[in-house]
Amino acid sequence: QVMCTELAKLGIDSVMEEDRIEILKSTPTAPAVAIDAHNDHRIAMTFAIVLSALGGNISGAQAVQKSYPGFFDDIESLGIKVTKSSWEEK
Repeated sequence: QVMCTELAKLGIDSVMEEDRIEILKSTPTAPAVAIDAHNDHRIAMTFAIVLSALGGNISGAQAVQKSYPGFFDDIESLGIKVTKSSWEEK
């Protein structure tokens, strides 16, 4: 349900089923509010990639430290601008 909630912030319609999420044809847009990573490294990394194209912020993105501490350094090495305030708690 969390993924559907956060996808909706991007204007992406989705349907949660028992063991999968169906993404309906949508035109994503930059979110008006921060995406919430829900303290989940997988959600933070997924939305970091999506937001690299759309723009936006992720609340709780520091959760990537659980499994991939160098994630945002690697993203930056690809030429994607990352601001510290968007991924690390102050």
